[in-house]
Amino acid sequence: MKIELKKAVTLGGKSVKEINLELEKLTGSDLIDAEKEVMISDNTPLVMDFNRSFLITIAAKSAGMAVDALKSLNIRDFSKITGEVQRFLLGSGSSETDEAEIQATAHETSLEE
Repeated sequence: MKIELKKAVTLGGKSVKEINLELEKLTGSDLIDAEKEVMISDNTPLVMDFNRSFLITIAAKSAGMAVDALKSLNIRDFSKITGEVQRFLLGSGSSETDEAEIQATAHETSLEE
């Protein structure tokens, strides 16, 4: 899944305008590793599916990028990426899918009236 950034950032000396999250390629081991990384760095117990440190760590693993690089994104892009990872992990689809479902439901409702 490609996430277009609102603001291009420089990572590794080049300008990046989108982040490619390959969430489907991750394994259970990747999740466990991310949990360990976050628990060590944040030093707190947490609910992983809602913790932004965990979500951005998963995003970094799926994009093959450094966590710190993604943490340096502006707040809107950071929130967009962590939101997409959270939706993926919870099985609720992407924001584009959600929007399409909302529009289809609204259309169906108007037809029934």
